[in-house]
Amino acid sequence: MMPILGCGDHLTVMGCYQTKVELVSVMAWPNRSDEVARHQFIASVMAANLGELQSSAEALPDPAAAADWAETIDAIYNHEEWSNALDVTRRRFDEAGSYRAVAQASGLASIEAVIRKCEKGWFSAGLILALIRRMHQNHELAGGASVNKAVHIVEKTGFPLVLRNRKDLLKAWTGYRPVAHFCAALFDAVTRSLANETAGNIEGGPLDDVMCFLGEAQAYLDFGVSYSAPRSAEKLLDPHEVWRIPEDARVNSSLRDPAPLSGKLLAAAQSYKAAIPQV
Repeated sequence: MMPILGCGDHLTVMGCYQTKVELVSVMAWPNRSDEVARHQFIASVMAANLGELQSSAEALPDPAAAADWAETIDAIYNHEEWSNALDVTRRRFDEAGSYRAVAQASGLASIEAVIRKCEKGWFSAGLILALIRRMHQNHELAGGASVNKAVHIVEKTGFPLVLRNRKDLLKAWTGYRPVAHFCAALFDAVTRSLANETAGNIEGGPLDDVMCFLGEAQAYLDFGVSYSAPRSAEKLLDPHEVWRIPEDARVNSSLRDPAPLSGKLLAAAQSYKAAIPQV
């Protein structure tokens, strides 16, 4: 996979697994100043993959020992697939800083622990964006849809998976705003997975179909960079800071329309009263 170039640039998609690695890297470290940490994570993951690929070479079938032409073709194909995976992984490893980046990193286990601590912040930022989109596209609410109103809904209704108090919610929104569209798609995917598990339906993880995931994220991005809250000239998502998906990426366009709020969610939205400015 080609690298993500930088904040405001495009995510180039060439392989689903490495796309997931790149996606996690920008979600965990979304700011321009985080490039070193992103590269250390990617290089560490690619180093682990290179080790696994090198070990798996011993198990590749020998085309010369095949019993017939069909087995020979399969064996050659397996060798070509392995070689291609090795080349792509090695190239991304070099692009991320190679051995120097791995040597400077704190270790893959430590890095993954840092990423796990991001989850509540991701879900919180994603839920805020999702609620704003649902309010704007489905309801005529006094004062319109805004970050403050979304935060009020989360505080009042006690969503699972997310942060609970206003200060932490606003901090998560500010920190993950450049990747809030990915966070929203992730929150939706995780909640659907949990609902399916509860109903007894076994499905894959939220990032198993990464092209559909990116299609969902694109729908959130399109909304976020075009929407401004009432009495605000600023776009909900800054077009110059967000991480973008390339126009030529073969993502699966989202067919999901944001559902209207109902029950406690709608009541919380309707109960919100903006603070009166101090004179």
